[in-house]
Amino acid sequence: ERRRSGSRLDAMVGVTAWDLVVGAPCVFVAVAWAYRPLVFGPPAQWAGICGEWDDRFNLLENDLVTRPLTWRRLAAMFRTTRVNVYEPLGWLLKAVVQLATATRIAEDDDEVRLTVDARAHRLTTLGLHAACGVALYAFSLSAVTLVCCHGSAPEQSSQQKHHHLTNGERPHRAVMTRSLQRAAALAGALAWAVHPVHAEVIGWPSAQPYALATLWTLLALNAHLRWPVGDDHAAPRRRTPRVVVVVGPLCYALAALSKSVAIPAPASVLAVDLSVLLLLRHKRRRRANVLFRWSDARSWAATTLSTRLLPYALITAVMVPVTVRANRLGEDPAADVIQLRTLGERAGKALCTLWFCVSKVVWPASLRPHYALEATTTTGTGTDDAVGSLVDPAEVGVAATATVGTALVAVAAAISGDGLALATWLHVVASALPGAGLVQHGMIQKGGDRYCYLPALALGPVVALFLATSLSRACDDAASPAKTTTTTRRSTRVAPTALALGLAIAATLGCEAELAARQVPIWRDDTTLLTYSIARDPHDWRVLDIYAEFLLHRGDPAGEAPGLLERALKRVEAMRLPPNAKEMVFRGKNLVLLGDAERGCALFDEAKTRYPDSPFALNNAAICDLRAPEKRDAQRAALEDALARASRDEHRDNIRANLAGYDAWRAAGYQGRYDGALIY
Repeated sequence: ERRRSGSRLDAMVGVTAWDLVVGAPCVFVAVAWAYRPLVFGPPAQWAGICGEWDDRFNLLENDLVTRPLTWRRLAAMFRTTRVNVYEPLGWLLKAVVQLATATRIAEDDDEVRLTVDARAHRLTTLGLHAACGVALYAFSLSAVTLVCCHGSAPEQSSQQKHHHLTNGERPHRAVMTRSLQRAAALAGALAWAVHPVHAEVIGWPSAQPYALATLWTLLALNAHLRWPVGDDHAAPRRRTPRVVVVVGPLCYALAALSKSVAIPAPASVLAVDLSVLLLLRHKRRRRANVLFRWSDARSWAATTLSTRLLPYALITAVMVPVTVRANRLGEDPAADVIQLRTLGERAGKALCTLWFCVSKVVWPASLRPHYALEATTTTGTGTDDAVGSLVDPAEVGVAATATVGTALVAVAAAISGDGLALATWLHVVASALPGAGLVQHGMIQKGGDRYCYLPALALGPVVALFLATSLSRACDDAASPAKTTTTTRRSTRVAPTALALGLAIAATLGCEAELAARQVPIWRDDTTLLTYSIARDPHDWRVLDIYAEFLLHRGDPAGEAPGLLERALKRVEAMRLPPNAKEMVFRGKNLVLLGDAERGCALFDEAKTRYPDSPFALNNAAICDLRAPEKRDAQRAALEDALARASRDEHRDNIRANLAGYDAWRAAGYQGRYDGALIY
């Protein structure tokens, strides 16, 4: 009997169609209500895009999206890198939305361009987000079914009942209903789906691939959870349908092609396997008081790594080099004004970003598009040579202590048979790594709301299992044999417990939905986004600078740009960062725009001397030298040198335009006016 029932640990759990019929409408209605300004608001309010926040590069100036979809462009999506990312399925989704909703504009006889329907892109993201909520509900329900097995255990045989009775044990009774399990799983899914930290992904068209990648990731996890775990490892391979074995890795590959943030998803798959195995083996060995054996760990590791995770590992081995190659310009030292020069600084910043994202999920206050890093400490012998540091040693120490402490607690819980804490730790840490800054990806910031999208998935099973465990204990307590005269009072504890938990979760979800409804409208257009960001953080030098240039390109009718440029310049100078080419060019650019061309051009010349390979410095210094008649003839060679060293397409285009304007001006005998573009 032990060989037939005890050695076979089958974790094959599933969600029925009726479970989805009950839960899916609730998720879609809750998501629509939480983001009601987008769903029910005037369409004209959502016609704008955030062009200064990458939407211009991803939508307006992206021929893969703004041109009609053809086989040639479809193939080009899998060969193209834009904004330091490789996400062909993300571009394909945008192209399909464009094809279905945009208006065709004939530019000439051969080329047709599509208009950008920003609201359609946002509604598509919202639909994907709701689908993610349904997939998370299914995953959480499977986890609840597995952990709270009392509610779904099969009827016991007469031999099993006789065994319980002869040993003085009460026969098992199923006391937690399927309805309570669904309610717990639905609460966990909604805790993630209506969370206000996701307003950035939904309201920002460029962040659309996050929802697509997350949906594929959740489908992979759901498929993997249906693969049995057991001691008899040959039995799962015989009984498991092949489609279950194939669907998980396939969905993971689609997730990685949608957005590179999904590449660490195999860590979540490993976490699922680990938690399921620990739970099942702990339940089997509880009577023998054997909670953990190293031989079991070795056997499980060999089977898991060689069979269950091998397809995921192969896909990861392919996608990591592709992603690194796509990020070639993102990790360039000249990619941002601020730089983290050493691996230690990046590791410290990554730890701080991890817990920063966790704090935004736990307490979503003061959400905004950009969180600026500030110089917190200085090193040097005096005021003049002091250098600012972007990494606070005290903050890094707290983050490192919290990371190690939570890891030790999770491991201790896993040894005792509870793998939920360790699974949560593995998922959160692995999912947060792509956005943590351990590898530079363009601009450096403290964190971003979109970086919380995948790590926050842990809310689903954690909340669901907490509620299910609480209700299960209340049910078990109410159903226990009467030992005193308080049987009636004991049996009535379930309803108050369920009512208290229901009211608490309803209040929490209501607050989340209200915050989400207030947060998503800030992503309607550039003006709303940038003014909101400055109102939240008046000292954010990056947003101040972006908004100033945004106003200058539109004539700056209110005359706000100079004040914003001056504030951004003073903030960067006050940080006392180690000098680099991008930082010097930034300060020079702002001085020129403020009318102080002498100091600005002097900074360009100094940057050219210090960093002769910088296309920024070469181009800008050449434009400044055109003011001196005796230097004009030599500047064509300087501009050609800058063009040869430029690595970004937009910089090459600007330098080519400068060369064309210079040639025309020189052909006219340097008569009239020459307008050159500074690059930064």
